[in-house]
Amino acid sequence: MVRRTRAYHWLLTVPEASTLIDIAQRCQKALAPLGLDAVPLDGLHITLARVGSPDALTPAQLDALAQSAAKALPRAFSLRAMPLAGSRGAVRLSVGPWEPLVRLHAALLEAGRRVGIAPRKPTSAFRPHLSLAYNNRRHPAAPVAEAIASLRSLPAVELHVAEVQLVELQRCGSEYRWDVLTSVPLRTSDLVGESAG
Repeated sequence: MVRRTRAYHWLLTVPEASTLIDIAQRCQKALAPLGLDAVPLDGLHITLARVGSPDALTPAQLDALAQSAAKALPRAFSLRAMPLAGSRGAVRLSVGPWEPLVRLHAALLEAGRRVGIAPRKPTSAFRPHLSLAYNNRRHPAAPVAEAIASLRSLPAVELHVAEVQLVELQRCGSEYRWDVLTSVPLRTSDLVGESAG
């Protein structure tokens, strides 16, 4: 029987990032002989923070969280996703710069605190990345390292971050899927009262 786990998370999803999807597809094709579990191309994401489980949180609490976040999020920003890094558990794109992601993470945790949702991990433990494949079995390290090294010359991809998604994330076997509960926009630079220069 396939085990399913469910939890609420804040994610950055990239459904329309065609250049990123092209790079991810090239990397996954090169990694395919290694027997890793590839992330579906329509499931690429950056995990920001775990919020809690459906058993612990009510729809009203999630609504309050989204409203709290809408008042606290920083400005929209751009990121670069850069091939390629690996660890014992996954092969991933590095993302940077970290500074705007760290600000976003801290704002989401503070939004949760204001409505009584304690964070699972502090911002100091946040390590942003974009996974392409998971290593759910024992594999020799050398072939993985060799494949990663051959892909590091691929160009970086620029991503614009204009909103975050509060989702119900499900893990079914080795695959993650989610339903978006709400998307919360980041601030823009043309808010009333902000200087144009």
